[in-house]
Amino acid sequence: MLFFTVLYRRTIRIEEDELVDRFGEEYTAYMERVPAVLPRLGEVKTGGTEDRVRGGEAGFRLGLFTRNREWEAGVGVAIGWGLLWLKMWWLS
Repeated sequence: MLFFTVLYRRTIRIEEDELVDRFGEEYTAYMERVPAVLPRLGEVKTGGTEDRVRGGEAGFRLGLFTRNREWEAGVGVAIGWGLLWLKMWWLS
């Protein structure tokens, strides 16, 4: 994750500037609540449109995580690492 952050820091900054130009104050408020790369550990900041739509619920919800099939990304990463390990093992 550190490599990703360093590599894409400039790209993230450019995209954030474009989004601020496009959406203005609403996106600036969103940026204050949501980190660009790494999730915040601890208190969840609320108050955005998403919270009003969801009835004020904030934070991680397993039901939403599984319903949106976000776990598939983790499975893909695990398979990728497994294949790299097998390749390393096979070539040694």
